[in-house]
This record gives sequence, C-alpha cells and structure tokens, in this order.
Amino acid sequence: MFDYFLEEAGDREMVKMVSSHLDQESSIVLDVQDREAIDNNEKSIMKLIRIKRINKLRLTWYSAAATLLICFSFLIYRYSSTYKSEVGDVAPGKLGATLTLSDGRKIYINRTSAGNIVTLNGAKVIKTADGVIDYQQLDPKNQTSEFNTLATSNGEHSQVILSDGTKVMLNSSSSVKFPTNFAGQGVRRVYLTGEGYFEVSKDKSHPFIVVSATQQVKVLGTKFNINAYPNENAVRTTLLEGAVKINDSKVLKPGELALEQNGRIVVQHADLRSETAWVDNDFYFNNEDLESVMRKVSRWYNISFTFSNEELKKIPLNGHLSRNKSLMTMLNGIGMTTNVSFKLNGTVVEIRESSH
Repeated sequence: MFDYFLEEAGDREMVKMVSSHLDQESSIVLDVQDREAIDNNEKSIMKLIRIKRINKLRLTWYSAAATLLICFSFLIYRYSSTYKSEVGDVAPGKLGATLTLSDGRKIYINRTSAGNIVTLNGAKVIKTADGVIDYQQLDPKNQTSEFNTLATSNGEHSQVILSDGTKVMLNSSSSVKFPTNFAGQGVRRVYLTGEGYFEVSKDKSHPFIVVSATQQVKVLGTKFNINAYPNENAVRTTLLEGAVKINDSKVLKPGELALEQNGRIVVQHADLRSETAWVDNDFYFNNEDLESVMRKVSRWYNISFTFSNEELKKIPLNGHLSRNKSLMTMLNGIGMTTNVSFKLNGTVVEIRESSH
C-alpha cells in the first residue's frame, strides 16, 4: 500500500507542525550529513538532523526531536528520491507524436514549430502553441478524404482535433487513424490502438464510431475513454458523459465501465479517477497489482522491467502521483512502503524483494 504521495503544500503543513512546538524566535536548521543513511531506520534518521538553538527553546530537545521524527517519516521520501535521482534516473514522458500522411510522409510533431504544418484534401493541419494538432476543414463541399495516422511511442502523449471538432487525447504507445475530413460520409469512423480519450462533437445524423482491437464503440456525442493495449487482459471502455453502444449490444451509462475479453462484455461501476487519471497527467492506483502498475510505468517512461519472483507481481497498490515526476521518485516511494526494491540498469528496472 502506498498512500504516501504528499504534495508540497502538505509538506509545508508538517513543517509548520514542528515550528508550532518551538518559540517564535527560535528556528530549526536541518543538515543532511549522510545521504546514504536516508533509507535506514529511525536511529539513522537522527544522524541526518542537526538542531541549532538560535534562541532559547521553550520545549526540550527531546520534545522537538520526537516531533521531527514523526514528520520525517513522511518527509524522508522527498530526500531519498532526490538523492537517487542524482545517481541515475529517467525523465517522465513528454508531448510528442508522429503524424503519418496518406502518401507515407511522416511529420515528427515535437520537431515541428507551431503554425500551419500541411494542407491536404480540403483541410489545413495546424500545430497550436500548446502542441495540439488541429485539422481545420477549408471546404465543406470537398468530399475527397484520405486517412492520416497520429501515433505516440513510449514516453510520448499527444492530442488531435479532428475536422468535425472531435478531440482525441492519446496516451503513450497509442495511435488513432482518421480521415482528413468526414464530408459525404454516413458515419464518422476512426481506428484506435492503445489508449485514447474522446470528446465527440455532437452530430446525430452522423454517428461516431471508434474501432479498437476486438470491439466497436458507437456514439452520437459524448466523453469516454478506451484502453485497448494488446498486452492488457481486456479492452476497457469507460463512459463519462452521454451514452455509447459497444458491439451493437451493450449500452453504457455515465460512470460505467465495460470490460471486453474473448468476445464477452461485462459492465460494472467505473472508478473514473483511476480510469482517466492519465488525461490529467496523473497516475492513480486503486488496489491495482504491481505488475499492472509497472506496465503503465513502462509505457510512460519508456523502460522495461523484470520481477525476481512471481509473488511480487501481486502486491496491491493504492495512491496517486503526478506523471511529471521522475521514474525514481515514483519507484522510491513504492519501495519505502512495500517490501520491494528497485534497481535501474540503463532502461531496465529490476524488481526484487527488499533485504531489510
């Protein structure tokens, strides 16, 4: 379990808790004298702290030290993560993707400046200042359309606005194939691999269809998420707003999750925060096993991982963390609250049982 992710604001509150026990004219100076001792027990933690009296303390040294120990059990994660990041780390994923045009030309989005990228088949393709790919239809009567594909690799994420105004966010190692415009088409059909979040522009006369792996999702106007990675156990479709029909059989209501596996669909209540955390650039784990967590981590940080034994894969985790954190910041936190340790060798993370 690792409900240990503390925001900086929370850290400041803990520091205030220490200060409240001290005279207003007194201060505490913390000096990290031995960084290698950070991962040890409370006796080692005491070696990290030097308290200098600038004025007379109203409380004794013992009271202040005891309070500090309580706070450091929460704050020590910050120090250990920072230290290990200096030794070797992996940066978080970034905005980026590859746009493949119908003629095979490839445009690397993160190497392209903001502005007009290309004009084709009656549509102008623009990269906005914040990196969004925007397809703007120039001539509504132009029914010439060809398919383009926007794809992210491990460690990338991207967003595209289709010519009908539909917004698609792509997670790492994902792609969406779509027509340059939908004019003259009875339905608006796109193809997804990996994970995508959709905000579909309403058009009752032209249903929007997402084809992914072994399923087809039909909508009129709604917000939903599809996780269709090939190395996951099931295709997960989560509905936030509106209504969708899966494989012309199951209809989802807002707040429901459809699990599709081997042609069988099971509908259940969705943990929306967990299913769509990546859209807000977060990780959120709700009783999720370590192996599943590491699959998400591997795609975002573009690393691979190995387990020393099968039992470690089953460890359940609960917690959340910004995806802007470095790899070792996350892994160190998990290691300090579970019986596992992580070793980074290049781009491979070795996961073992802790020796202490």
